[in-house]
Amino acid sequence: MKIADRYVLREMLWPFFGGLLSFVVMITGHMLFQAVEVMVEHRIPLRDVLQYLWYQVPTATVLALPVSTLLAVGLGVNRLASDRELLAMRVAGMSRWRLLQPGLYLGLLASLMSLALYHSIVPRAEASADVLIRKIAFSRRSLLVRPGQFVDAGHGVTFLVDETAGDGTTLNNIHVFYYQPDGFPIVFSAGSGRLENDDIHIDRAAFYTLTPNDDLTWGEVSDVNINLAEVGTALSPKSDKLQAMTFGQLRSEARRLEEQGAEGYRQYSVEFDWRMALAASCLVFALIAGPVVGALGHTQSLVGLLVTLLVVFVYYVLMLWLRMLAQAAVLPSSGVWLLNILLVLMGLVLLWRQR
Repeated sequence: MKIADRYVLREMLWPFFGGLLSFVVMITGHMLFQAVEVMVEHRIPLRDVLQYLWYQVPTATVLALPVSTLLAVGLGVNRLASDRELLAMRVAGMSRWRLLQPGLYLGLLASLMSLALYHSIVPRAEASADVLIRKIAFSRRSLLVRPGQFVDAGHGVTFLVDETAGDGTTLNNIHVFYYQPDGFPIVFSAGSGRLENDDIHIDRAAFYTLTPNDDLTWGEVSDVNINLAEVGTALSPKSDKLQAMTFGQLRSEARRLEEQGAEGYRQYSVEFDWRMALAASCLVFALIAGPVVGALGHTQSLVGLLVTLLVVFVYYVLMLWLRMLAQAAVLPSSGVWLLNILLVLMGLVLLWRQR
């Protein structure tokens, strides 16, 4: 790496790491703000809240890396241009393509960091966060029984309670859905029940299910009991959420389901391409930052910061839109790359016009 490259790169590193830290704090702070009401209402220990936020730092980091890259390269080029240092480099014979290289080095570094995080750290953190959330939920009965909301208790049991009375131990209009591994689902319905320690206890309930001949059958059953604590401790510590899966697990699961002809393979393929496209966006933003600053006429840093935030906001909105289209089979899973391709073309056009 030449002296000029190291000099330009140093101008970008401080904004990069400063912006990365700032955006990670902003994202995790937003998560904390959303959780404040639940924390106060259900008296969740601060230690558990901070532990959950710590598990969200890797995910916040991969979201902040593209923003930090665009900010760092944009501000670095803006500073050099404002002091006429870029002009001096051009006079010395460096082409615009050559001046882009330090920013591309930084973009490549950010992309590799994002891929490394997505490869192992983010999945492990998401799995740990999922386990922590379940532990908190099963230690707070008010989080387990939420009137008017379906609650997945695990092991094929989902229940719905219309309302609670008294101190929350009396449950009215209870519906329990049990998905049998080797049979038809069973629906239990009861007018009332009670929450005793970690159990939902129903004295008498009506049940409805299908016979092997698809005939509806029903009857009554007594002493229906759902042991929430037992369900919670029996859960595997390995989360099955998409976010908790590595690249290899996503690809193998997508391939397995596709070979079986199942429609569920698409969500795994979209998640894989989404992660790859988001990681590549760091390099894409490093490419377009210089030409965009040049097109703005070397504006002041504050204006550059505002433009950066606007560009990233629009980028994330459009990326989410492309992801929804891909999940709905309107686009192939690789459709999430369209925005990156469009930005690269835009950067090349701006660079060509400024040659």
